[in-house]
Amino acid sequence: MGTPGTDEVMQDADHFWKLDMMDTFDDGRFYESFRMTRDTFSLLCLQLRDHIAKKNTNMRKAISVEKRVAITLFRLAKNADLGAISNLFGVGISTVCTIYLEVCRAICKVLIPLYVKAPSAADTRKIMDGFEQKWGFPQCGGAIDGSHIRITSPSAYCTDYHNRKGWYSVVLQGLVDYKYKFLDFDIGWPGKCHDAWVFEQSSLKDKLMAGTFFPTSTRSIEGVDVPVLILGDSAYGEETYLMKPYPYGNLTEEQKRYNYIHSRSRMVVENAFGRLKNRWRCLLKKNESDILNIPHIVGACVALHNFCETWRETYSAHWEEEEEFAQPTVATNDQRHCIHKEASTIRNALCKFISK
Repeated sequence: MGTPGTDEVMQDADHFWKLDMMDTFDDGRFYESFRMTRDTFSLLCLQLRDHIAKKNTNMRKAISVEKRVAITLFRLAKNADLGAISNLFGVGISTVCTIYLEVCRAICKVLIPLYVKAPSAADTRKIMDGFEQKWGFPQCGGAIDGSHIRITSPSAYCTDYHNRKGWYSVVLQGLVDYKYKFLDFDIGWPGKCHDAWVFEQSSLKDKLMAGTFFPTSTRSIEGVDVPVLILGDSAYGEETYLMKPYPYGNLTEEQKRYNYIHSRSRMVVENAFGRLKNRWRCLLKKNESDILNIPHIVGACVALHNFCETWRETYSAHWEEEEEFAQPTVATNDQRHCIHKEASTIRNALCKFISK
């Protein structure tokens, strides 16, 4: 009996993929494996097709777009060992690695501009209404925080990546709306960097300062013109576009009420990080990829998170496990009391409004 040729091997692998996984997986198992329904999976393949499709050659038959996307989603969702994915999908380990990174880059290129973007005027109004209706905070366009993504020790500048928790990481900064969708993110700063410092260096801060991220929309609250705001914890410096809680101490009842509403509203960003990491569980474990590939992998997860939330893919609570996603950051006294005068006026007006 002769040894099968390359084309036959590839056809057998595709046969296994199409019949054993696409056809025999029931809807529940398909959803658990790829974090989306078959229809949404098909839509994702359609949006990526022009960027990841390969042509057949005389030497081999190209791996289908659907299989490439499935390999990538399975790796992101399950954090499965490359060898296990190789066996499951019938392709070599090196091929799995190549496909995984190629598709992650394509997802970043195609999906981020479509699904992770600054809101329009109409969207901004919906977001502000959502924050006020759900948690009682007016003029809120989003909540910001940082989360650590665990990595292996980089070969260069490794001490910069050793965070205060005692392990190596890069910082993921996220600005999130009231529906757990990311409006903006920044990934790649070494884990030693403070959340507030990452924000200071980000293009998001530049846009917020220039008034170009959100459409201009002010509201008179207690006689003060209040612009579109974002919410941050006590680590951030307070600006006219960023509100943080009053420093704890001798607070009035109104200030306590403000801090409570502020905290409830801001928790959406920590919940979003939790949903992101539990949906794409590669973010829960140490990422052993080259440091240069981390932004593409994490960026793909953020884009896919928004893609799933946009198309109303159900988030399953059983994906969760006991894990600390976003640690509260304790600011220094200097940070806590560094308050812009105009920002303080806005916060006091919001405090009176919220306490009524």
